[in-house]
Amino acid sequence: MDLQSLSELTARHSFSSKSDFISKLYLDINEIIVSLENTSDKYFSDDEDKITNYIVNGLSWLGYDASEQTKQVGSVDLTVFTKDRLYKWIGEAKIGYDNSKIFEGLLQLVTRYVKRDENAGLIIYFQKNDARLYFIRWLEYLFGKDWVKYCNRKKNLHLVEPCLGHLKKEDFTQNNQYHYDVVVKKPNGDPIEIRVFFADLYHEPADKSGVSNKSIKNGQAKNKIREYTSAWFNEDFDEKDLKSLFENLKVFLGKDFDPDDIE
Repeated sequence: MDLQSLSELTARHSFSSKSDFISKLYLDINEIIVSLENTSDKYFSDDEDKITNYIVNGLSWLGYDASEQTKQVGSVDLTVFTKDRLYKWIGEAKIGYDNSKIFEGLLQLVTRYVKRDENAGLIIYFQKNDARLYFIRWLEYLFGKDWVKYCNRKKNLHLVEPCLGHLKKEDFTQNNQYHYDVVVKKPNGDPIEIRVFFADLYHEPADKSGVSNKSIKNGQAKNKIREYTSAWFNEDFDEKDLKSLFENLKVFLGKDFDPDDIE
């Protein structure tokens, strides 16, 4: 390791201010997400814990005190301290199966984990095509209050409204960044800024070897099955997708799979 690299690592052991820590951390997380996207062929169908582990390892190598599944009124997906333990940041990670799934991650973060925090993060892993489109749709879901219907079904609107009810559709402005900052309210009424990152982990090559690759086909089928499962539990499953569900089950479980064989 050269002296410049060593200097960069030790520079993350302490920071002059909380804002300095947050700014540098966000730049580093973004760079790690870029690296993650460049190896999406390894992570396009993995679960969120394995993907988050990649980010944790990257932050640890850079000199942060980073950990995953840290106990804090539950298990926080990502916790980052400076080496001197003066500053701390937490984040929640979700695979972007659908808006409701991502929304649950935001609720976990805001209504369970944060206390005196002024900044926190939500990282969305998209394993399907058009990641930016789905990211924008999620933000429109949030600012347009489409979550109200979901909360009414879950009977928790009275708990969520004080935290997110101030968001307005006209407040959302699209940008070309791979993140978006949202200011919400904690249950105690204090504001907190949530940086929402997204990672584009879609991988479905159209070249000859990619199209015929069995592991890629299995991974894509697994993604669809998990997406349909999430929709089912969120009461958003569309019956027109039943045929696709069984087609993907057949790919994932093997060509000889037959629903009639299940007793």
